[in-house]
Amino acid sequence: MSGEPSLFSRASAEIIDLHRFFVDWFVAARANTVDFGRFERAMGKDLSMVAPDGHILDREAVVDHVRASRASCDDGFT
Repeated sequence: MSGEPSLFSRASAEIIDLHRFFVDWFVAARANTVDFGRFERAMGKDLSMVAPDGHILDREAVVDHVRASRASCDDGFT
């Protein structure tokens, strides 16, 4: 054992941390406390996403959509 966290542990921590980012970013009462750069740094330069309507979104479109959705939910969003 090397003492380094496993890939699973690191991936789990990243998922939990990004979830916290999304909750804080989308909840209006907390949106001013969030560093959007955290999200931008996590999105790879070659990121693409298939939207529910089948359109393929590039990194810029995904980042712009998340940025524009800031403070769009109430405290019930978890």
